[in-house]
Amino acid sequence: MPPKGKGGKGGKGAASGSADADKKEKAPKGGTAVKLVVTCCTPTIVHYRKTDCAFLNLFSQVRHILCEKHGKCMEAMEKLKAGVRFSEVASQYSEDKARQGGDLGWMTRGSMVGPFQDAAFALPVSSMDKPVYTDPPVKTKFGPTGGSSGGALRCRRRLQEKTVDVVTLNDWRGKMAAPEEPELSQAQTEKLLQFQDLTGLESMDQCRRTLEQHNWNIEAAVQDRLNEQEGVPSVFNPPPSRPLQVNTADHRVYSYIVSRPQPRGLLGWSYYLIMLPFRFTYYTLLDIFRFALRFIRPDPRGRVTDPVGDVVSFIHSFEEKYGRSHPVFYQGTYSQALNDAKRELRYLLVYLHGEDHQDTDQFCRSTLCTEEVVTFLNTRMLFWACSTSKPEGYRVSQALRENTYPFLAMIMLKDRKMTVVGRLEGLIQPEDLINQLTFIMDANQTHLMSERLEREERNQTQVLRQQQDEAYLASLRADQEKDRKKREEEEQLRQEEEKVRQTALAEERRRRTLEEEKERKSECLPPEPPADDPESVKIVFKLPNDTRVERRFLFGQSLAVIYDFLFSLKESPEKFQIVTNFPRRVLPCLPTEEQPNPPTLKEAGLSRSEVLFVQDLTDD
Repeated sequence: MPPKGKGGKGGKGAASGSADADKKEKAPKGGTAVKLVVTCCTPTIVHYRKTDCAFLNLFSQVRHILCEKHGKCMEAMEKLKAGVRFSEVASQYSEDKARQGGDLGWMTRGSMVGPFQDAAFALPVSSMDKPVYTDPPVKTKFGPTGGSSGGALRCRRRLQEKTVDVVTLNDWRGKMAAPEEPELSQAQTEKLLQFQDLTGLESMDQCRRTLEQHNWNIEAAVQDRLNEQEGVPSVFNPPPSRPLQVNTADHRVYSYIVSRPQPRGLLGWSYYLIMLPFRFTYYTLLDIFRFALRFIRPDPRGRVTDPVGDVVSFIHSFEEKYGRSHPVFYQGTYSQALNDAKRELRYLLVYLHGEDHQDTDQFCRSTLCTEEVVTFLNTRMLFWACSTSKPEGYRVSQALRENTYPFLAMIMLKDRKMTVVGRLEGLIQPEDLINQLTFIMDANQTHLMSERLEREERNQTQVLRQQQDEAYLASLRADQEKDRKKREEEEQLRQEEEKVRQTALAEERRRRTLEEEKERKSECLPPEPPADDPESVKIVFKLPNDTRVERRFLFGQSLAVIYDFLFSLKESPEKFQIVTNFPRRVLPCLPTEEQPNPPTLKEAGLSRSEVLFVQDLTDD
């Protein structure tokens, strides 16, 4: 049943019973009231009837808004069309307090006024998030209100909301209980489709769960999926850290039990009957003693401290008693033997040695150590043995649950689990032992072949994956090398550009410094003497660009003044020296260690009129 709302019994106003509504419509007093119904679509529960294979619409959830004036009703409808929530519009415009957002609850046909009901159920099926409204509103007529006196009439208009969606009751319960999953982004959708193409999974839900487990890391998800296909456990389902277990609950285990021979003849039966009470008493007292001893001192075999030592100790004692002509014992723990048999896909024959049993000695001498049995076991399977008096043997005995001795168990990989496929108990003869083991192996050969084929397929897949990984890594390294060279070229280009920029900046700074130095030298020059000054010297300078510059100096001025004058000229080079014409000599215009103060013009031997050459030294 759907939840019962206040509309479940007809609700208020429009949800009155149809019979009462008909009576009111048939007996109007004082006029008619007009009601406007505008409907839109929320979930409706339907029922599926198998008898006629039809869906029967049983319930509809209805919400409404009551308005006195037509203008107010149309204003509310415009709000609904604009996308405002129905509950908000109901709270703002409805005149019946609009409890619960105007919700009348779950209603059926026959529980509403005729035109109101027809308008509500006539809407087409719509989605949950896109309601459908009746436009224009539907008009219905009402009689007088039940509690009024004098037949007073009230004109009301009603907006009605109704949603229809075909679902089953179980689906409806699931939707009510299950939270909505968040929508996927564009990148997540692309990863989902790529993961499905790579793994071949058909279920989108499973693909999404796997990617969510790996935090949407598609490489890790694909790797984990491939590992699962190869039999490697998932990283989200790691194997328990316990020794390898053997499946002993398989009901198809082949068992072969050899009973002790019955006594024959009068003498045999007489001896058997005489010894029976003594034997019964002996074993009964022995069991009682062992049972009582458990309360005083726990069985030391229950604590396995050195399993390899237990096996090696048994092998040494066996060789001391029966000689070195025996099957090759597996010198390791039971778990190691299981792992090796599983890895090599070989049969494992387990022998539990009961030292106190009366048939053990005869079995070891006449069966186990015979040449044909030794050859058969050494060439066909692994052979592990231990005494039940040792902790390791006792632990295996508790797992295999033997009934008597000698006991042999054949174990192999079956359905990806190490499974006991054969049990041999009792004193068995060499020929029977070989025949029974051969029968067990032949009966399970298909399983072993299947495991081998699956392993070969997994190995081939693994080799293929390894080759693909190597090719991918080679391609990745090539791409990385290409990227590295590209980055180096870009870095080299950047460094060259930076070097050019720094050179340009340095040249600009040098040029500015030179200009400032020229200006400073120009400002510090003494004034040019007049032409009629008897101490003046007229000098014509010929610059490297064939420009001629003329200026007068005093005989008493230093040659440094001439150098500063030429240095302040824009046409002069950055580095230069002043050379006389004939005889050709370089004037010492700059101070040196031998001559800190340059000589004057007179000391340099210049006459009143001279022509000096400026020689460019910038390139030097």
